This record gives sequence, structure tokens and C-alpha cells, in this order.
Amino acid sequence: MENALATFSASTVTTILLLASTLYIQGVEGSIGVNYGTLANNLPPPAQVAHFLLESTIINRVRLFDASTEILRAFAHTGIAVTVTVTNDQIPHLTNIGFAQEWLKSNVQPHVRTTNIVRILVGNEVISTANKLLIASLVPAMQTLHAALVGASLDRRIKISTPHSLGILSSSSPPSGGKFRQGYDTHVLKPLLSFLRATNSPFMINPYPFFGSSPETLDYALFRSSSGAKSSIPTNPALVPSDCTGADVEALQRNIDYVCGMEMQYYTPIQEGGECFLPMMRAHAAFATNACYQGTYGKE
Repeated sequence: MENALATFSASTVTTILLLASTLYIQGVEGSIGVNYGTLANNLPPPAQVAHFLLESTIINRVRLFDASTEILRAFAHTGIAVTVTVTNDQIPHLTNIGFAQEWLKSNVQPHVRTTNIVRILVGNEVISTANKLLIASLVPAMQTLHAALVGASLDRRIKISTPHSLGILSSSSPPSGGKFRQGYDTHVLKPLLSFLRATNSPFMINPYPFFGSSPETLDYALFRSSSGAKSSIPTNPALVPSDCTGADVEALQRNIDYVCGMEMQYYTPIQEGGECFLPMMRAHAAFATNACYQGTYGKE
């Protein structure tokens, strides 16, 4: 029993810490959320995760990288706000109203009475894929899915957005001088922002504040006011940021490179030539850090 509890505790903490790359902080409500990723092993059942978050944490928001029926059922009657995701490969199909209605009917509507689904994300970091079909289909897919929500009378309860990496910026340092990449700014982001404004939906990014941080920038990474950060950003003093959400997405890749560069056998599947070597940063980050935990502590 003790071993089972230890495994559950370690796996739960690993899931929350490794895969919570997006932090939802709303100053008015004081709410905090985590990403619920499943790209790891030794993970506890969704029902245990939901119970743990509800009873042992102050976390009241969860983001899924898909629309898993098992996980949505696990969060039923918890009151925790759940965000589901339409995977990137489904985006072109979602521009068809029939497909959008069927997706909604199959993945969302069966759960709305019991699970607090508040948002649907259309893809993840779509612009950063550089896939012309996905990028061109993004806003039309969001509009079509919203029309399906309206038809189901769910548009007031469930909002639609899409998360971006900070790669959509041509410059992110200092954050006050950030600019959208030329081309995407008018052809993709302008209609996207118009849609978000019209539907009262949030503009979302995936910040990675902890990767690449140091003791000197810890306050900055933890969203605490830091005078140290100001000295390195000699710009308009009225626009000095108080945290590092403006850090560029390449910090995640540096974290992967660091972990995979360690001389340990656990990382060979995601190194070049390995059976899982693919340019999927989020999957590699989850794999690498979980492998580090398993290799270091899993046998104790």
C-alpha cells in the first residue's frame, strides 16, 4: 500500500510539474491551473488525479491536450474548469460545419451537464508549425466551431481560443518591444484577434518561465516583482515587465538539449537516431524530464 501511494504521489507531482507549461493566473479571481498531459508512464488514473487536485490543492482549472472521455468523466461534479483541445490534424476538417457539429456532439455535449467545460482550444501553437494548410484553416475552423456552439446554445458558456508559442513574435526582448512576425500579423493574427474580441474570448500563449531561469531570475519566473530584471531591460520605464512571460520559446528547447545531453541511457529514444526522434518539443520535454525522474528516483 505504501509503495502504491508513493507511486501515485510521485507520478501526480511529476504530471503537474512536468506538463504544466501554461500557467493560468487571473488577478481578479486568483485562480490557478495546470496542463494535464499524458505523454509519460506510471501515471495515476484520471479519477485519482481529479480527486487529488480537488482535495489537496487550490488548483481549479485544467487544460487537456485532447478531449479524452475518460478524463472528462473523471472531472465530473468537481467544479474544476476544464479546457479541451481539438488536435492540430483535425483543424482543416473543422472548417466544415457538419464536422464541427459532430465533433461537438461526440466530444463535448455528452459531458456539459456534469463537467465544467469552459473552453475549447483549436490546435496548439499552430502558427509555429509553419504548415500553410493548418495556418490558413485556423481562424475559419474557430469560426465554424463557434457557429456549432451557437447552434447548441453553448456559446455563452464555452469560449474558443488557440494557444500560441512566443515564436509568433519577431522580437520578444524586451517584452515591451515585442512585435508580431510580419505576414502573420495582418493575414492571420488580425482576423484571429477580431474573432476573439467579437466572442469575448482570451488571447492565449504558452509561456515557459522556468526553463532557462536562474537563481537571479527566480522572482521573475515566479511572477513576483523583481528589480533585478529591470536593470537588464533599458527601455521605456513605464513598460518594464515584472515577470518573464516574455521569455522566448527557445528556452524550452534549451531545457531539452540540457537533459538529453546528460550521459544517461534513458534518453536514447528521443535522441537523433532513436525510435522516438521527432521534432515534437512538448512530447520530448515530457519524455526527457520523466525519464530523468524515473532513472534517478524510480528505483529507490
